[in-house]
Amino acid sequence: MRKQVTKIGGEFLVFLMLVMAYQAQAFNSISDELIYNEDQTEITGVVTGAANGIPIPGVSVFEKGTDNGTVTDFDGNYSLTISGSDAILVFSYVGFKTTEVEVNGETNIDVTLEDEVSQLDELIVVGYTSQKERTITEP
Repeated sequence: MRKQVTKIGGEFLVFLMLVMAYQAQAFNSISDELIYNEDQTEITGVVTGAANGIPIPGVSVFEKGTDNGTVTDFDGNYSLTISGSDAILVFSYVGFKTTEVEVNGETNIDVTLEDEVSQLDELIVVGYTSQKERTITEP
């Protein structure tokens, strides 16, 4: 009798797992429809440096107030889907001033980052080597 109860319990567990998987799938499709129906906009652009106009790879681009973000590719290009046309994009990269740009319904936003000279004070160079005094002082 005990083996029969275990077998029924195992079948019930499989049935319960199938029901839970079906509910999870239904919930995901409902949440996808809710997200899809929101006012989403895809923003694209290029991030360049002000000093030389060269595209900057690795710039963090994110929607202010959210965890929605991306990073520029090797050519400084980015693409980000935002929650609404009134969002604010934040661009940040080490050695450059953090820049905030209002979207205002635009879909292509190119940004030029200004150098932040004050961070040069924080630069520390550490080197480990040994040389003979004669090598250093010879012209």
